[in-house]
Amino acid sequence: MSYHHQFLTQNQQFMKKLLLIIGLFITFQSAFAQTEVPRYTLLEAFSSSTCPPCKPGNERLKTVLAENDAQDGKYTVIKYQMSWPSPGDPYYTAEGNAKRSLYSVNGVPSLFMDGGPNVDPRYLNHSQLLEKQAMPSYVEVSGKYNVIGQTVYTKIDIKPTDEITGGNNLRLFVAIVEKRTENNRKNNGETEFFQVMKKFMPHANGTMLAILRAYETVTKEFTWEFKGNYRLPANASSPINHNTEHSVEDFDNLEVVAWVQNISTKETFNSGTAILDNNSYTVNFDMEDKSGTLTATVDAEPIASGDEFEAGLTAVFTATPNEGYVVKEWKLNGEVVHEYTAKTLSVMLWEETTVSVEFKEAIGIIENNLTEVELFPNPVANELTINNAEHVQKVTITNTLGQIVKEEILTGNATAVISTQNLSAGVFFVVLKNNEGFEITKKIIKQ
Repeated sequence: MSYHHQFLTQNQQFMKKLLLIIGLFITFQSAFAQTEVPRYTLLEAFSSSTCPPCKPGNERLKTVLAENDAQDGKYTVIKYQMSWPSPGDPYYTAEGNAKRSLYSVNGVPSLFMDGGPNVDPRYLNHSQLLEKQAMPSYVEVSGKYNVIGQTVYTKIDIKPTDEITGGNNLRLFVAIVEKRTENNRKNNGETEFFQVMKKFMPHANGTMLAILRAYETVTKEFTWEFKGNYRLPANASSPINHNTEHSVEDFDNLEVVAWVQNISTKETFNSGTAILDNNSYTVNFDMEDKSGTLTATVDAEPIASGDEFEAGLTAVFTATPNEGYVVKEWKLNGEVVHEYTAKTLSVMLWEETTVSVEFKEAIGIIENNLTEVELFPNPVANELTINNAEHVQKVTITNTLGQIVKEEILTGNATAVISTQNLSAGVFFVVLKNNEGFEITKKIIKQ
């Protein structure tokens, strides 16, 4: 065999192997980036106990869902009670009306499956639901929740298998529903109502996500306390004021539903119903050296390492370095909390939890005193409050394009208030700077 022929043969073999490797890589990458997950179709029903056609509409929906349950029913249901026909359903809320506006609903009964189009539930058939459930989905929505007294705690996990974008229009919606009510019955013949929306967490505008990256889990935690006492409104003209009262008939009958949606296109990428977690979990905490102290509280009460607490409660850990030391790093369940060196760490308890802190000498180190600065409320309406602001020298607010929309010099007070009244709704970044040259950036949402 000639050297030339031998070289070509070896080269051809090498190219074949290379092409095979490239082909396998492309196939693997394609499969990895677009792994479908089960779709739980979101059914949003607009109804009212003063609407005669709503009774057969809800009955038909119940029949179709029973058919689907026989096939391992994958769906999520939420119902918004409306203010018409007059005098309207007693459980009508302003947040339900916000959803009506999103979908431009002008009559009941109306049903939207995964964002539309509008369907009259009286004529719904099982094949329509199956068609929606067969659509591919590349994001899983799941979670846990617990109800303690009149407070609902929840953790929602969003697990994408492909990149999903949408900017300010990509939202996570989380809602508390009451699985069965009956006090809101009126004149349409219905005596019980199912999956009635009681409150969005934090509000009906949802939580902005901007972008979901493949295989990067996003976790969001929410808490809502139903205020005051139960009141049954006479009709929709005097809806519940969530700041002072509630319309929950049975707190043991609540659950949490969540979904990811583009509010511009109305496309719903997937939904899910959180699982009730009323377990208790052990909290352990210690220091990795003796250069300071570590304490913890739950509901502002001191706790000891090894104590147990109900799921959903928040433990606040406080590290106090000895003189000449600063916080080096925190560990949560053995994993370093990346780039976090503040003196306090808050953890919502959804599992057995272990927290540790490590200190380091402050020699030659200027402590970044901006790590303890707090911004609230977030989302913000007209005024943004800055706590622990005594070390903040300048506040700069930029939009998502990096353009400066507001800038203020602070005077060294412990609390500062920044007007956000003239900002448009959307995501902004607050850059805080101190006199030592440190800066820290925090994201806020303007309602």
